[in-house]
Amino acid sequence: MVDYRRLVHRIPGRFRGTRVYRSTPTDAMNRRSIKKYAAFNRFIAAVIKVLLNRFGACVIYDIHSYNIKHQVDKGHPSPPMFNLGTLGIQRNQWKRPIAAWLDHLRQIKIPELPTTIAENDVFGGMGEFCIRLTGWDANILVLPTEISKFYMDEHSGIVYDSLVHALKKEVAMAVTAHGGEFQRYYCR
Repeated sequence: MVDYRRLVHRIPGRFRGTRVYRSTPTDAMNRRSIKKYAAFNRFIAAVIKVLLNRFGACVIYDIHSYNIKHQVDKGHPSPPMFNLGTLGIQRNQWKRPIAAWLDHLRQIKIPELPTTIAENDVFGGMGEFCIRLTGWDANILVLPTEISKFYMDEHSGIVYDSLVHALKKEVAMAVTAHGGEFQRYYCR
C-alpha cells in the first residue's frame, strides 16, 4: 500500500520553514491529490503522444518562478531574471533549440529592469517532471525555465500588475517564436 503521507509534503520544513496549510491535510485529501496528479500525468502523456505521432518531436516549456530572496540568502549575489536548467536533458542533441531559447529569453524587455539570463545557475533542471518526460521519448525536449519573482513583493504577496502584464506578453512572444523555429527544424 502506498504511504500518501510520504508523497505529499505536509510539514513546514519541506517548504523552507513556511507554513503552507492552515491545517494539516488529511490522508483522504492526500489520496485525492495523488489521484489528481496521476490524472494530470495521463493527460500530459496523451497530449504528448498525439504531438509525437503528428510532428515527430515536441518541445515542452516547463516554466516556474523562484524566490529571489531565498537565492540571495543562500549566497547568490544577483540571481538572474531567467534561468534555464539543462542538466536533465540531452544537451548535445538539443544544442540549437536550447541556444535559440536562451536568445529569445535574452530579448525579453521588462520596463526599467535589466534582462539577465543564466543556464544551470540557480536551478539545474533536474525536476521530476523534466526527467520523467525526457525519459519517455528521445524526441521530447523539455525546457525547464525559472523566472525570478521580480514581478511581486515576495514578503507581502503584492503583485505588480504592470510587470506581470509585460512578462506575460514577452514570454508569450518568446514561446511563439521559439515554437515556430522548433517546428521548422525538428518536426516533420
